[in-house]
Amino acid sequence: MRRWLHSLAAAVFVFGLLAGGSLPGNLAAQESGTLAGAVLDAATSRPLAGARIELATLERLVLSREGGRFVMADVPAGTHRIQVEMLGYETLSRSVTVTAGDAVVVELRMEPEALRLHELVVTGTAFEESPVELPYAVSVAGRRTLAEQGSPQAFDFFRNLTAMHGILGARQGWYSARPPGLVSETVASVNLRGLGASRTLVLLNGRRQVYIPLRLAGGRFVDVNAFPSIALDRIEVVKEGASAVYGSDAVTGVVNFLTRGDFEGFEISGSHEYFSGAGETNVGAIWGSELGERAHAVVSAEAFVTRELTVEERDWTLGGFVPGGGGWSYIGNPGAFLFPRLTGNETAEEFVAALTDAHYGGWGGVFVDPQCEGFGGFLEPDETCRFGGLGRV
Repeated sequence: MRRWLHSLAAAVFVFGLLAGGSLPGNLAAQESGTLAGAVLDAATSRPLAGARIELATLERLVLSREGGRFVMADVPAGTHRIQVEMLGYETLSRSVTVTAGDAVVVELRMEPEALRLHELVVTGTAFEESPVELPYAVSVAGRRTLAEQGSPQAFDFFRNLTAMHGILGARQGWYSARPPGLVSETVASVNLRGLGASRTLVLLNGRRQVYIPLRLAGGRFVDVNAFPSIALDRIEVVKEGASAVYGSDAVTGVVNFLTRGDFEGFEISGSHEYFSGAGETNVGAIWGSELGERAHAVVSAEAFVTRELTVEERDWTLGGFVPGGGGWSYIGNPGAFLFPRLTGNETAEEFVAALTDAHYGGWGGVFVDPQCEGFGGFLEPDETCRFGGLGRV
């Protein structure tokens, strides 16, 4: 009997502990509530998703979801300061009273405001700085360097630059445009890294220049032949991408032509290259003087003349074809075509093998223009139809 009473007392004690342990949670639930609502644009009433809703004193934070809705559970009963923030809107702050065991629904309307960003400073070419201290690979060539290289023209300098690819402006240069003749043979371009002349930024004394007034397939470019070489003091070339500083047109680099802005006096330069029947002449002049205390004037001009040399002026271009000689093209016009020899009964594997073999000049045939010799060409059977050049050389 006594053992049974002890067991009953222990069971009552354990039950009391379990019941007592659940009381604080129930009391906590009765002393808190739920804060819910929506965040809207005050001007358009448009729901705002991603707004930041915070109870700073309680260190509670939620983000508004789709439809601008938000829910913050287990908020202690009482009055709290709620703060709402979102990029492009003024910060909203207001008081909210939460009732124990109840849900409080609020509507938060935010006023749009202009974005206020921190100051952004971009340093360009307006300030003088030693090229050695710059973080880019820069090539600098002054007038003495150009003279030592025997390069009176700017395109001669660029043609010898290691980072330069094919450019316009070389002797008898041309540009494939439609219709033909839109781009004059006198223009010259700069093409760093071979991505096209439109990807290299050309500056004159640190200022952008106007592109040639034509729409071209490879993009427009600045005609560097428009700058008289006699007026140039030095050329600076940034041989790597500088689009972060100068913009997207400097993907491959920057070329800056600096002129002799402080030149005083009068100077004339000239050069002539001659060979039988043709030649090139370059003449330039520059004048500079002070105009008062705060002004300085510099005027320069240059002329570059190339005499046309036609095929007819060279006898070796008009004679018949001589193996190892010049004046005849190996590429036919129209070209020669390789074709496989097929019977029509080949399997798929045999058909593919025949095509591959013919592609690499194996067992097959070569179709050459049947009117090759009739139009003045030189026929090399089963190979090509050579033709003599009738244009300039």
